[in-house]
Amino acid sequence: MDDAASPPTLKATSLGWPIWFDDDVHAQNVHALVRLGGDVLAFEGLAHLGMDEGMVLRIHRGDAGRWRATTFAMLPGAPEAIAAEPPGR
Repeated sequence: MDDAASPPTLKATSLGWPIWFDDDVHAQNVHALVRLGGDVLAFEGLAHLGMDEGMVLRIHRGDAGRWRATTFAMLPGAPEAIAAEPPGR
């Protein structure tokens, strides 16, 4: 299957969903996915055993048309709630 034509896949785990491209993990502990134009934002993080980390990844097609995940924003901790609002709100 050509990854340029296929979207990334999610495989459920007990702590969240990892995002895979060609059997390579690009995001761990995903709590929510939100569409942003032609891209997708993945809200990921983990609060466990004293650790509390989170970030937002932008999933998009790179220059060669292949799926990529790049850091969009760092969060002060694991995401607890996500709400998408229409533009202008």
